[in-house]
Amino acid sequence: MNQIKKVMKVKGIEDLRPTADILEKLGVKIHTWNKWVEGKKDPDFNQLETISEFLGCEVTAILPKRNESASL
Repeated sequence: MNQIKKVMKVKGIEDLRPTADILEKLGVKIHTWNKWVEGKKDPDFNQLETISEFLGCEVTAILPKRNESASL
């Protein structure tokens, strides 16, 4: 799952709601944003850059962390 909530916590952000412009750019409603933050759903790859700009972090910070024990 994505690391949006973790990035927000590290930055000391408890409740960050994107503006209507950001949501429109992402092509989602606030409900989808909330699912992303709670880790119930992941954004599409093409949405990651907009999210990272909004959060003020690198795209890699919000990507799911690779499980070292996972086999390919």
